[in-house]
Amino acid sequence: MVHPHFLLHLAIILIVAKYVSALSLKFKMPPVLGMILAGIILGPSGIDIVKTDIVIEWLAKLGVIMLLFSAGIETDLGQMKSQGKVSLLTASGGVLIPFGLGIGTALYFGKDIFTSTLIGTVLTATSVSVTVMTMIELKKLHSLEGTSILGAAIIDDVMGILLLTFVFGLHGGSGNITIAIVKIFAYFAGAFVFGFFLFKPILRYTKKLNVEAGVLAVALALCFFYAWAAEKAGIAEITGAYIAGLFIGQTRHKRTVREGVETLGQSFFIAMF
Repeated sequence: MVHPHFLLHLAIILIVAKYVSALSLKFKMPPVLGMILAGIILGPSGIDIVKTDIVIEWLAKLGVIMLLFSAGIETDLGQMKSQGKVSLLTASGGVLIPFGLGIGTALYFGKDIFTSTLIGTVLTATSVSVTVMTMIELKKLHSLEGTSILGAAIIDDVMGILLLTFVFGLHGGSGNITIAIVKIFAYFAGAFVFGFFLFKPILRYTKKLNVEAGVLAVALALCFFYAWAAEKAGIAEITGAYIAGLFIGQTRHKRTVREGVETLGQSFFIAMF
Protein backbone atom coordinates (compact mmCIF):
# COMPACT_ATOMS: atom_id res chain seq x y z
CA MET A 1 0.00 0.00 0.00
CA VAL A 2 1.22 3.51 -0.84
CA HIS A 3 1.69 5.73 2.21
CA PRO A 4 -0.41 8.95 1.99
CA HIS A 5 2.70 11.05 2.69
CA PHE A 6 5.15 9.15 0.51
CA LEU A 7 6.12 12.28 -1.50
CA LEU A 8 7.14 13.99 1.76
CA HIS A 9 9.13 10.89 2.71
CA LEU A 10 10.89 10.95 -0.67
CA ALA A 11 11.83 14.59 -0.10
CA ILE A 12 13.21 13.83 3.37
CA ILE A 13 15.22 10.84 2.11
CA LEU A 14 16.81 12.80 -0.75
CA ILE A 15 17.73 15.82 1.36
CA VAL A 16 19.09 13.80 4.29
CA ALA A 17 21.01 11.42 2.00
CA LYS A 18 22.92 14.24 0.29
CA TYR A 19 23.63 16.33 3.38
CA VAL A 20 24.69 13.31 5.42
CA SER A 21 26.97 12.22 2.54
CA ALA A 22 28.64 15.64 2.60
CA LEU A 23 29.06 15.42 6.37
CA SER A 24 30.58 11.94 6.11
CA LEU A 25 33.15 13.18 3.58
CA LYS A 26 34.18 15.95 5.99
CA PHE A 27 35.03 13.27 8.56
CA LYS A 28 36.81 11.22 5.86
CA MET A 29 34.24 8.41 6.04
CA PRO A 30 32.47 6.69 3.13
CA PRO A 31 29.13 8.50 2.51
CA VAL A 32 27.33 5.14 2.45
CA LEU A 33 28.12 4.76 6.17
CA GLY A 34 26.47 8.08 6.92
CA MET A 35 23.43 7.18 4.84
CA ILE A 36 23.03 3.85 6.65
CA LEU A 37 23.18 5.61 10.03
CA ALA A 38 20.70 8.26 8.81
CA GLY A 39 18.34 5.49 7.66
CA ILE A 40 18.52 3.83 11.06
CA ILE A 41 17.76 7.14 12.81
CA LEU A 42 14.89 8.16 10.52
CA GLY A 43 13.36 4.68 10.25
CA PRO A 44 11.40 2.46 12.68
CA SER A 45 14.55 1.71 14.71
CA GLY A 46 14.95 5.43 15.47
CA ILE A 47 12.56 8.38 15.50
CA ASP A 48 10.34 6.68 12.88
CA ILE A 49 9.41 9.68 10.73
CA VAL A 50 10.02 7.97 7.38
CA LYS A 51 7.80 5.05 6.46
CA THR A 52 8.69 2.58 3.74
CA ASP A 53 5.95 1.50 1.36
CA ILE A 54 5.77 -0.39 -1.91
CA VAL A 55 6.82 2.70 -3.91
CA ILE A 56 9.95 3.37 -1.86
CA GLU A 57 10.82 -0.33 -1.84
CA TRP A 58 10.64 -0.48 -5.64
CA LEU A 59 12.62 2.75 -6.03
CA ALA A 60 15.26 1.28 -3.72
CA LYS A 61 15.36 -1.90 -5.82
CA LEU A 62 15.86 0.17 -8.97
CA GLY A 63 18.56 2.14 -7.18
CA VAL A 64 20.66 -0.89 -6.31
CA ILE A 65 20.16 -2.35 -9.81
CA MET A 66 21.41 0.90 -11.36
CA LEU A 67 24.33 0.99 -8.93
CA LEU A 68 25.54 -2.46 -10.00
CA PHE A 69 24.84 -1.65 -13.66
CA SER A 70 27.06 1.42 -13.35
CA ALA A 71 29.76 -0.65 -11.61
CA GLY A 72 29.66 -3.17 -14.45
CA ILE A 73 30.13 -0.40 -17.03
CA GLU A 74 33.12 0.91 -15.08
CA THR A 75 34.76 -2.49 -14.64
CA ASP A 76 37.93 -3.18 -16.59
CA LEU A 77 37.22 -6.65 -17.99
CA GLY A 78 40.88 -7.35 -18.76
CA GLN A 79 41.92 -6.47 -15.23
CA MET A 80 39.13 -8.61 -13.81
CA LYS A 81 40.33 -11.61 -15.86
CA SER A 82 43.87 -11.14 -14.56
CA GLN A 83 42.55 -11.08 -10.98
CA GLY A 84 40.27 -14.08 -11.48
CA LYS A 85 42.28 -16.48 -9.33
CA VAL A 86 42.53 -13.98 -6.46
CA SER A 87 38.80 -13.26 -6.64
CA LEU A 88 37.95 -16.97 -6.66
CA LEU A 89 40.14 -17.70 -3.64
CA THR A 90 38.74 -14.71 -1.76
CA ALA A 91 35.16 -15.72 -2.56
CA SER A 92 35.82 -19.32 -1.50
CA GLY A 93 37.14 -18.12 1.85
CA GLY A 94 34.19 -15.75 2.20
CA VAL A 95 31.79 -18.66 1.73
CA LEU A 96 33.51 -21.61 3.41
CA ILE A 97 34.65 -19.88 6.62
CA PRO A 98 31.26 -18.42 7.71
CA PHE A 99 29.55 -21.60 6.48
CA GLY A 100 31.76 -23.80 8.68
CA LEU A 101 31.60 -21.48 11.69
CA GLY A 102 27.81 -21.20 11.37
CA ILE A 103 27.35 -24.97 11.32
CA GLY A 104 29.74 -25.48 14.23
CA THR A 105 28.11 -22.79 16.38
CA ALA A 106 24.57 -24.04 15.68
CA LEU A 107 25.53 -27.65 16.48
CA TYR A 108 27.17 -26.45 19.71
CA PHE A 109 23.85 -24.91 20.78
CA GLY A 110 21.97 -28.14 20.08
CA LYS A 111 20.45 -27.51 16.66
CA ASP A 112 19.87 -30.43 14.28
CA ILE A 113 22.12 -30.90 11.24
CA PHE A 114 19.67 -29.43 8.69
CA THR A 115 19.01 -26.31 10.76
CA SER A 116 22.73 -25.92 11.43
CA THR A 117 23.54 -26.24 7.73
CA LEU A 118 20.85 -23.70 6.88
CA ILE A 119 22.25 -21.22 9.42
CA GLY A 120 25.74 -21.69 8.00
CA THR A 121 24.41 -21.10 4.48
CA VAL A 122 22.61 -17.90 5.48
CA LEU A 123 25.84 -16.54 6.96
CA THR A 124 27.57 -16.78 3.57
CA ALA A 125 25.44 -13.92 2.20
CA THR A 126 27.21 -10.64 1.42
CA SER A 127 26.02 -7.13 0.54
CA VAL A 128 27.56 -6.59 -2.89
CA SER A 129 25.75 -3.28 -3.28
CA VAL A 130 27.25 -1.69 -0.15
CA THR A 131 30.70 -2.93 -1.18
CA VAL A 132 30.33 -1.40 -4.64
CA MET A 133 28.99 1.90 -3.32
CA THR A 134 31.86 2.20 -0.85
CA MET A 135 34.50 1.52 -3.51
CA ILE A 136 32.94 4.03 -5.90
CA GLU A 137 32.90 6.71 -3.23
CA LEU A 138 36.51 5.98 -2.24
CA LYS A 139 37.46 5.94 -5.96
CA LYS A 140 38.89 2.44 -5.60
CA LEU A 141 36.69 0.64 -8.13
CA HIS A 142 39.41 0.68 -10.81
CA SER A 143 42.22 -0.41 -8.50
CA LEU A 144 43.54 -3.98 -8.36
CA GLU A 145 42.07 -4.32 -4.89
CA GLY A 146 38.69 -2.98 -6.02
CA THR A 147 38.54 -5.31 -9.02
CA SER A 148 39.46 -8.31 -6.86
CA ILE A 149 36.91 -7.44 -4.18
CA LEU A 150 34.14 -6.83 -6.70
CA GLY A 151 34.89 -10.06 -8.57
CA ALA A 152 34.95 -11.95 -5.28
CA ALA A 153 31.63 -10.42 -4.20
CA ILE A 154 29.90 -11.49 -7.42
CA ILE A 155 31.38 -15.03 -7.23
CA ASP A 156 30.46 -15.17 -3.54
CA ASP A 157 26.86 -14.33 -4.42
CA VAL A 158 26.63 -17.11 -7.00
CA MET A 159 28.34 -19.63 -4.70
CA GLY A 160 25.94 -18.71 -1.92
CA ILE A 161 22.93 -19.31 -4.19
CA LEU A 162 24.33 -22.68 -5.31
CA LEU A 163 25.01 -23.66 -1.70
CA LEU A 164 21.51 -22.68 -0.60
CA THR A 165 20.06 -24.63 -3.54
CA PHE A 166 22.16 -27.65 -2.60
CA VAL A 167 21.07 -27.54 1.05
CA PHE A 168 17.35 -27.29 0.23
CA GLY A 169 17.79 -29.83 -2.55
CA LEU A 170 19.15 -32.39 -0.11
CA HIS A 171 16.15 -31.75 2.09
CA GLY A 172 13.61 -31.87 -0.74
CA GLY A 173 15.15 -34.18 -3.32
CA SER A 174 18.07 -34.23 -5.74
CA GLY A 175 15.81 -33.19 -8.65
CA ASN A 176 15.59 -29.69 -7.19
CA ILE A 177 19.38 -29.37 -7.21
CA THR A 178 19.71 -30.44 -10.84
CA ILE A 179 17.00 -28.08 -12.08
CA ALA A 180 18.40 -25.12 -10.14
CA ILE A 181 21.97 -25.69 -11.35
CA VAL A 182 20.82 -26.08 -14.96
CA LYS A 183 18.84 -22.82 -14.73
CA ILE A 184 21.82 -20.92 -13.31
CA PHE A 185 24.28 -22.17 -15.90
CA ALA A 186 21.75 -21.66 -18.72
CA TYR A 187 21.32 -18.07 -17.59
CA PHE A 188 25.05 -17.35 -17.63
CA ALA A 189 25.49 -19.04 -21.01
CA GLY A 190 22.58 -17.12 -22.53
CA ALA A 191 23.60 -13.83 -20.93
CA PHE A 192 27.16 -14.03 -22.27
CA VAL A 193 26.14 -15.13 -25.79
CA PHE A 194 23.46 -12.44 -26.03
CA GLY A 195 25.73 -9.75 -24.59
CA PHE A 196 28.74 -10.64 -26.72
CA PHE A 197 26.91 -10.86 -30.05
CA LEU A 198 23.89 -8.55 -29.77
CA PHE A 199 24.61 -5.60 -27.45
CA LYS A 200 26.78 -3.73 -29.97
CA PRO A 201 24.43 -4.08 -32.98
CA ILE A 202 21.37 -3.21 -30.86
CA LEU A 203 22.97 0.00 -29.57
CA ARG A 204 24.40 0.83 -32.99
CA TYR A 205 20.94 0.55 -34.57
CA THR A 206 19.38 2.60 -31.75
CA LYS A 207 21.94 5.36 -32.31
CA LYS A 208 20.93 5.58 -36.00
CA LEU A 209 17.29 6.21 -35.01
CA ASN A 210 18.36 9.62 -33.69
CA VAL A 211 15.86 9.48 -30.82
CA GLU A 212 16.61 11.66 -27.79
CA ALA A 213 18.33 9.59 -25.08
CA GLY A 214 17.53 6.49 -27.13
CA VAL A 215 20.83 4.72 -26.41
CA LEU A 216 20.48 5.32 -22.67
CA ALA A 217 16.87 4.09 -22.66
CA VAL A 218 17.71 0.90 -24.55
CA ALA A 219 20.78 0.28 -22.35
CA LEU A 220 18.58 0.57 -19.24
CA ALA A 221 16.05 -1.79 -20.86
CA LEU A 222 18.82 -4.36 -21.41
CA CYS A 223 19.91 -3.90 -17.79
CA PHE A 224 16.38 -4.51 -16.48
CA PHE A 225 15.94 -7.50 -18.80
CA TYR A 226 19.16 -9.08 -17.51
CA ALA A 227 18.12 -8.37 -13.91
CA TRP A 228 14.69 -9.95 -14.49
CA ALA A 229 16.20 -13.01 -16.19
CA ALA A 230 18.67 -13.42 -13.32
CA GLU A 231 15.86 -13.40 -10.78
CA LYS A 232 13.95 -16.02 -12.78
CA ALA A 233 17.10 -18.18 -12.85
CA GLY A 234 17.38 -17.98 -9.06
CA ILE A 235 20.25 -15.47 -9.03
CA ALA A 236 20.24 -11.99 -7.49
CA GLU A 237 18.86 -9.29 -9.79
CA ILE A 238 21.91 -7.13 -9.15
CA THR A 239 24.18 -9.84 -10.56
CA GLY A 240 22.23 -9.67 -13.82
CA ALA A 241 22.48 -5.87 -13.85
CA TYR A 242 26.23 -6.07 -13.29
CA ILE A 243 26.70 -8.52 -16.18
CA ALA A 244 24.67 -6.22 -18.46
CA GLY A 245 26.95 -3.36 -17.41
CA LEU A 246 30.03 -5.40 -18.31
CA PHE A 247 28.84 -5.78 -21.89
CA ILE A 248 27.72 -2.15 -22.20
CA GLY A 249 31.23 -1.22 -21.05
CA GLN A 250 32.68 -2.98 -24.10
CA THR A 251 30.75 -0.77 -26.56
CA ARG A 252 31.62 2.69 -27.88
CA HIS A 253 28.50 4.02 -26.13
CA LYS A 254 30.02 3.33 -22.71
CA ARG A 255 30.53 6.98 -21.79
CA THR A 256 27.03 8.10 -22.85
CA VAL A 257 25.34 5.33 -20.89
CA ARG A 258 27.59 5.71 -17.85
CA GLU A 259 26.97 9.46 -17.57
CA GLY A 260 23.21 9.02 -17.98
CA VAL A 261 22.98 6.22 -15.43
CA GLU A 262 25.13 8.11 -12.92
CA THR A 263 22.97 11.23 -13.26
CA LEU A 264 19.73 9.29 -12.80
CA GLY A 265 21.10 7.08 -10.06
CA GLN A 266 23.06 9.54 -7.95
CA SER A 267 20.39 12.23 -8.07
CA PHE A 268 17.48 10.00 -7.10
CA PHE A 269 17.38 6.19 -7.22
CA ILE A 270 20.57 5.28 -5.33
CA ALA A 271 19.58 7.56 -2.44
CA MET A 272 16.41 5.48 -2.08
CA PHE A 273 18.53 2.35 -1.70
